Amino acid sequence: MNLQSIVVELIDVCNLNCAYCLREEDALHGRPHALPIPDLIKALQTARPLSDSCEVQFTGGEPTLHPEFRLAVKAVHDVGWRFTVITNGWNFGRVLPVLLEFRESLAVIAFSLDGVTRAEHDGIRGQGSFERLMRGVMSCRRHDLAFDVKVTLDRSRAGRLSEFATLAAKLGARALQVATLLPTSPASAGQVMSIAQQQEVLRQVGELRAILRLEIQVAADFYDTRPAPRCGPLLGRSLNIDYRGRIVLCTTLVGFRGQQGERDVIANLSEASLLEALPRLSEVAKERNLDRMRAFVRLGADEGRPSLSLGSPCLDCLCSFDKIPRGLINSSPEKKPMQDSLSFTIPDSIIASEFNGKEGLLLDTSTQRYHTLNETATFLWSEIEAGRTISEMTAALCRAFAVDPLRARASIENAIARLESQSLITRKPDLRSSDASMTSEAR
Repeated sequence: MNLQSIVVELIDVCNLNCAYCLREEDALHGRPHALPIPDLIKALQTARPLSDSCEVQFTGGEPTLHPEFRLAVKAVHDVGWRFTVITNGWNFGRVLPVLLEFRESLAVIAFSLDGVTRAEHDGIRGQGSFERLMRGVMSCRRHDLAFDVKVTLDRSRAGRLSEFATLAAKLGARALQVATLLPTSPASAGQVMSIAQQQEVLRQVGELRAILRLEIQVAADFYDTRPAPRCGPLLGRSLNIDYRGRIVLCTTLVGFRGQQGERDVIANLSEASLLEALPRLSEVAKERNLDRMRAFVRLGADEGRPSLSLGSPCLDCLCSFDKIPRGLINSSPEKKPMQDSLSFTIPDSIIASEFNGKEGLLLDTSTQRYHTLNETATFLWSEIEAGRTISEMTAALCRAFAVDPLRARASIENAIARLESQSLITRKPDLRSSDASMTSEAR
């Protein structure tokens, strides 16, 4: 095993109550259950021969609530590894002395942020949360401790990556960590970013990295049309231990709100050693990778592209391990049919300009947000401005870029889907369909 990280769920409780949390309500706010420190020490010492440089990531619940947090950090320090703490920042002042004591073993503090303003963040996490988090950030700056900003994007915030990235850069964060919302109910399923939105976020990541000179780390849960594993557990690079002292495939899966099964639990360390659990862990990961590959092979036979529940590696695992029903995510590529006669209007709030002779820049004056267009998208924008239909755009793109019609049509539909997801264009009514309907009714 090429061990690079161990994710440790230190405790099951949390002092906040975020609506999108993955954990069961009674676990988060009931009687606390904390991972016994002797179990952690034994696991780390057993795993030590597997890696000279491993990072232990403390999560929860809220890991800083562990009554023996210092001993947990010391356990990592004593085996010569480094540790990360994922926190809401509320208790940062209390654990700061521990972090300073073991700062040579500290990799980074990851602060979970849900809004770029006090009102927005507190509206999700509770009054006073933003101030506490910012105090933690200022403490990190004052003591020269590395910190990241960790953001979860949903459908309503899909177009705001640049705002979070800008704030992270201004605060002096080492990196911005970006993940997608994972659904725990039919209501939250409606807030999961669409395929087009996720693809647009990924496109913007590259631009923002260059503009802000900020490292932006993308979680493995983003939509991907490739079947290959992307996360540490399925790549054989990560171990996961829950607060009960069990080896699990992934701490995202274990204890998931509303789950129907625990096939992702590998072994209880009170009954089997970590080394005894590794073959079973490898077997479960291998079978999961094969199942995903088989699903993509079947999909290829039908010449389709993966639905959101299959394309997102994390959603696929949640469905496969009975954490959520696959039908909860109804997003097999989420786009309305695009007829040949379809054309579009541009809202009055959108201002367009060209730069570099090839690329375009859009300003949405209603949100004060900028959107960049590559050469192909800039060409299509001029076609949209001219009132061209999908069929006419396809023919024009074939002529301008010497591409075959099928490839041109696919490129156009993907670009249109991105523009629609950002409310930069709207569809004109299909008058011919309306006329046909009226004629039929008249008969």
